[in-house]
Amino acid sequence: MVMFEGSLAHKHYHDKMDRTHLDEAPEVLLGFGKAAAWVLSGYFVMKVIGIAMDNNWHYLTTGWGAWFLVEIVGFVGLPALAFAIGVREKNRKLIQRTAAWTVLGIVVNRLNVSLIAFNWQLPSADRYFPSWMEIMTSLFIVTLGVTVYRLIVTFLPILHEHPEYKDPGGTTMDVIYYTLQDFLTFTKGFTYVLMGVALVGFIGFWRFLTARDDD
Repeated sequence: MVMFEGSLAHKHYHDKMDRTHLDEAPEVLLGFGKAAAWVLSGYFVMKVIGIAMDNNWHYLTTGWGAWFLVEIVGFVGLPALAFAIGVREKNRKLIQRTAAWTVLGIVVNRLNVSLIAFNWQLPSADRYFPSWMEIMTSLFIVTLGVTVYRLIVTFLPILHEHPEYKDPGGTTMDVIYYTLQDFLTFTKGFTYVLMGVALVGFIGFWRFLTARDDD
């Protein structure tokens, strides 16, 4: 989502970005692309492990199984491969397009969980579908978020350095991050460490949840 948002920001707010931001953006994009490739690959493997643990391979030959394969292969496995290729070839356009592809996959997943596959065993007339008020509320929240983002980017130094926070030589101080771009660039290693810790913690939590079934 960050890569998708960043590509839109570069398209519509390019004039508000300073040279530092523009110079550092390619490396930040490659870093996020590499992380996305790992995360999506891990998610894909966990889904396969889940099927194997319950021995539910036979469900893949059903209609719902085919739709599951569309989601897990078309919106997880293939984007992970595309991210990996984009990072290896340093193809920023491919990474940006794959980011939009992945965001679409998240939308498909949420629709599957909340609408398409929710109470799938019920007749169509008895299954949940949001009312017009719920749809309008969702659109309002999305519109509000976009509006607030535009106001922040327009009036705050998010994509550029504030002129009052430069040293006399015109360079940014080393110990303070004045823009979100600086923070993401210089804390990238720490972010990877946090992602690794989160993955290990998730595996431990998964083992904790399934321990009772093993007993």
